[in-house]
Amino acid sequence: MGQRQFHCHYEVFCIDTGATEPAPPEVLEVVAPFCRWKRFTRHDAPQRFAPPAWVVPQGRGPRRQPQSVDQAPVAHQVLAQMLNTLPVGFEITVDVEGDDLKPFQAALGLAATTAQASGGGVIIDRTSDIGLTVDELLAQASAFNEDGDHDLRDTVVVRVDVQGPTATLRTIGLAKYGQRDLVLEGFPAQHLELGRALLYDKLGPYAALNAPLLAGQTMAFARKPPEARLFFTERFDGALLVTDCEATEKKAAVGLTRFVQLSLPAFEQQLLDEARPHPITDEPTDEHPALGASPSDDDTDLHHRPDDDRQPN
Repeated sequence: MGQRQFHCHYEVFCIDTGATEPAPPEVLEVVAPFCRWKRFTRHDAPQRFAPPAWVVPQGRGPRRQPQSVDQAPVAHQVLAQMLNTLPVGFEITVDVEGDDLKPFQAALGLAATTAQASGGGVIIDRTSDIGLTVDELLAQASAFNEDGDHDLRDTVVVRVDVQGPTATLRTIGLAKYGQRDLVLEGFPAQHLELGRALLYDKLGPYAALNAPLLAGQTMAFARKPPEARLFFTERFDGALLVTDCEATEKKAAVGLTRFVQLSLPAFEQQLLDEARPHPITDEPTDEHPALGASPSDDDTDLHHRPDDDRQPN
């Protein structure tokens, strides 16, 4: 998968059972090569009990994403009320290098075990600043460890800052997968869902679950034309800026004009298809066809295919 630098930070808030460790010794022995943990109390560290900026998506639609206070006030209020009743917490952190996802798996698993063992009521993934109930965290852990249906729309935030006709979109939380966060600048504000789809459904999952994206790489987002490529450049803050690649040489172009032009028609059709009622069926469906979840010859197909000539910095 390539070398990664993992940064994970979970806080599990719970009732005071008197436990000084977050999990049984046999569990701690397994995760010790990756995780560090510490117990804290509301009395000693009241600042840790600050509510999260986001809660998990409400619903399971293909465009779901973590919700802010303005978007989901009731869910935030319920989580804050639960948090106010809990006097103790355990901090779980990971700051290691690795060539697979074991560090993230260890942090997620220890947080889930801690929540179960200590009567945890609220978990905050501080890497993304997303708050979860015990059941929501267990669902994430189960999806990652068992059925493989781990979706970044449940675990990563895409923050959007609109500046007139354009916007900046930035992921928050890819560091727990050992991937630098990704940034789109100057993206057309009227097509924000396309930008979110690029980050949530294609670049994010590839980088988090397959191979890390590095500065200097290119990635084809369509089978044709050959210049349908993205380029990744390191920003001043360590994140990766995603742009079009120049058509005639391997370097960053300005913005994502070519990506939007080639991807938008099929993506808009996909949104129309999603809005139509569909018959109930037991057959699996492809949630993101316009952005290449299934390979095709469509020019707007975004493929998980970094170029063979990539030269990471």
